[in-house]
Amino acid sequence: MQKVSTIYAGFDDKVTPLTQLEYSKLVAAVSIEASSVDDERKCFDTIEKYANWFKDHHLGAWFGIQSSAASIPKVSLSEVTNTNSLKSGDELQGIWSTADKSEQYAIIKDKSLRNKYIAVTIKNSDSAWVPGMVKVEFYSYDSTQKLHRGMYYQKTFSGVLNGFTVKKDRIDHWFGPSWYRNDSHQQDSKSKIEETVLFKLLNKDFVYLKMARFNQIDVDKLDSLIRANRKIIQSTKNLIIDLRGNPGGNSGSSQEMIRLIYTNPIIYPAWKYRSSPELIKAKKEVLVELSKNDPYKRIESQQNLLKRLIDYPGQLVSGGDSTVRTVDSVSHYPERVALLVDKGSGSSSEFFVFEGKQSKKVTLFGENTAGVMDYGEVQNFNLSCGQYMISIPWGRNGWIERFGFRIDNIGFVPDVPIPSTEPDWAQFIVDYWSGQTH
Repeated sequence: MQKVSTIYAGFDDKVTPLTQLEYSKLVAAVSIEASSVDDERKCFDTIEKYANWFKDHHLGAWFGIQSSAASIPKVSLSEVTNTNSLKSGDELQGIWSTADKSEQYAIIKDKSLRNKYIAVTIKNSDSAWVPGMVKVEFYSYDSTQKLHRGMYYQKTFSGVLNGFTVKKDRIDHWFGPSWYRNDSHQQDSKSKIEETVLFKLLNKDFVYLKMARFNQIDVDKLDSLIRANRKIIQSTKNLIIDLRGNPGGNSGSSQEMIRLIYTNPIIYPAWKYRSSPELIKAKKEVLVELSKNDPYKRIESQQNLLKRLIDYPGQLVSGGDSTVRTVDSVSHYPERVALLVDKGSGSSSEFFVFEGKQSKKVTLFGENTAGVMDYGEVQNFNLSCGQYMISIPWGRNGWIERFGFRIDNIGFVPDVPIPSTEPDWAQFIVDYWSGQTH
């Protein structure tokens, strides 16, 4: 509570005279609950209950546990002998493998009842992971985010809280490769792998680019595709950039991406930062490094920010001046750019949408985005009680004051909504811009 109340840039936006009573009740409830908790998972649930109240996907709790090969739970393989015959009607139960078949697991119901399901190792290229060792303990289901939650034991045997989403015959998670159901009728494992970045020429008037994540590796791959297909893109009237299900990542838009949508200078309003001892300490460390090497001439602006943070403790202070991004020329084609989004498009994806909204070429299609970029520059802080971590955004987006955007838990609203019943959203855009009625 102390960390969130003093560091979170959105705290005073969320805890207002209208919500103070509700917040006080929350604090009282979790304080009582915490005093009686004696289990690691229940302790985490209590921490998470507090963090979730703020309804900010950039504000959250995590936890992990130290373990060893000897401490990993184990199950006799005789308990999984009948798993192969399980019907796929059960979303999790069955035999699952990585795409290269180097890892294979049986997901079964946990007879100990500590978990709902467990994933038992059948095969692993790492000899330390012997058959029978439990790889995942699935212990709850989050219906709001449609993911299974569980403790995932990594290569080092340490456990980390993980979220698992099931899409037909594939399980995706954050800390390792996807798993594919062995009894799937698809013979070629490569056909099961969903590309995170994709280029397609739909017809003579439409080019399609897909961007499923905003991690640097994916941005670099997209840049390569853009460069390799530049002649096609620059001779095609319409471009669709598909950001559906893109939760963001560790990167922002590249100059190649900006060239596709650019019509005029793009303004980035200065962010504001919540002054806290933690942020002041971090900025002092930044200045030490800049004193050694400052290729982008940032030291003066960071010195000014540090002074404001010290002068106004606990308050939001400006990070400096707005910045402007330009491109040397505007390409004739693509003439129109469709950004295709849904409620799974968040964080860095929404930042790209913000950039696109300043272009005369761009139209937003789909449904509301996730609504998670009013507050950002997330920092992780270890808590004092065990291996728990809290993620807190200490910056507030400048678009709130400069452009009046408030997307927290709302998202960017599409210019052209696409009904959820529409089977092919990309084709919807093709038909819409080709003059066909929907």
